[in-house]
Amino acid sequence: MQNIFNRTNVTLALAGAFAAVSLATAVACDSSSGATSGTATPVQQPPTQIVEVHTTPDGTSVTNPTATPKPATSAPRVVWMAETHAGAGAITVDIETDTPTTATISLFGGQAGDPTQYPGPESDATLATHHTIAIGTGGSAGIVKAVVTDAQGRKTTADLGTPQRADAQFWALGTFSPKLAQQGLTATATWRTMNAPGATTAEGGAIVLLSKQAGCTTAQACLLGNATTLTNDTAQLTPDSVWDTHSLAMKFPDATHDYYVVLMEPRADGEVQFYQFDVSGASLKAG
Repeated sequence: MQNIFNRTNVTLALAGAFAAVSLATAVACDSSSGATSGTATPVQQPPTQIVEVHTTPDGTSVTNPTATPKPATSAPRVVWMAETHAGAGAITVDIETDTPTTATISLFGGQAGDPTQYPGPESDATLATHHTIAIGTGGSAGIVKAVVTDAQGRKTTADLGTPQRADAQFWALGTFSPKLAQQGLTATATWRTMNAPGATTAEGGAIVLLSKQAGCTTAQACLLGNATTLTNDTAQLTPDSVWDTHSLAMKFPDATHDYYVVLMEPRADGEVQFYQFDVSGASLKAG
């Protein structure tokens, strides 16, 4: 397995206490009983810690877990987002940002002319680096759009797709839709995204790996607060310069947890696109 942190000066924003590039853990929710409230639910989280990871010439990763957040000088950044619970007519979405923000989420179809009428939007008006928000789905799978706003009024948007629904204006779908090939505890994610007009090189993507707390129910604060970001993407531009092709190898720490594997891609307009796979520990054991 190659060193997954093979970029220089990669900065990972983690929610909660972080032990040098350890597996991250997040919400585990019982999918048999869905959230029914569309009201934002603030979650108490420790202050966000910035862990700087540097790769030396010999390939060794060196971490600086004592770095502290720097004052915001630009729009906030969405570090990750994930759909952490799906129930009868509602989903719960967790959003992590690099600076305190408010957050609003809504749903849309991702195809021109989609006639679906979704409930919402729903908001969390508390300035924080982590938000947990429930929203009704109206019985239809929708793409989640998040808008985060910092104390200075600066905004950033992010979208979250899944294998059930993704933005066809960004992600290649059908034959080239995002895939996660698993073999035991190892996996390779492959995907294509629309290239920025006029770009001559591919934009690298990343994966955020989150695990679910064992035995967690919807009534508990399931999020443990750590996330691992993998950046060894071998992004390439297709010959016609229309698509960026991506391949990223990864390894799960164990088969005793269920996981969220969240692909992360920036857009030229500043928006961040996410695409989520849910992976069960049972499937890792079977592999």
